[in-house]
Amino acid sequence: MSLISIRTQIVSLLDNIKVAAGFNAVYYDAPTSINVTPAVAVILGGFSEEIGSNAGNILNCTYTIRVMVEKKESDFNDVEQTSKVLNITDAILAEFRKKENTTLSGASYSMMTANGSPLQIGELEQINVFYVNIEIAVKEYNSIC
Repeated sequence: MSLISIRTQIVSLLDNIKVAAGFNAVYYDAPTSINVTPAVAVILGGFSEEIGSNAGNILNCTYTIRVMVEKKESDFNDVEQTSKVLNITDAILAEFRKKENTTLSGASYSMMTANGSPLQIGELEQINVFYVNIEIAVKEYNSIC
């Protein structure tokens, strides 16, 4: 498998819960503009490889799932917007904790949520948003050719 297939499976999981979780779009990277909100982005955080055996190596990679709700200048009720971010985050965490999702449909041999950031408010790629970052840690076994 590859970094792209892992990302594709993460996006597929997010697409499956999009309506129930309450977000409208999934981006394959950090967006420079948001057409609809709430939105979620899947961003490659980094990767490393370690020796697994004579037959293959273990690829360790992290992805950040960024949950974003646009903060508009006219928003007087931040509680509603921040609650949206937290509700979406809860739904994503619940989906990624399910046993059937721990291998990302065979794209990896293990996946788990690793870290999360506190709720943040600010400018993100020139967009005013409320956002939370969820870090996903993935391990994949790669055969040595």
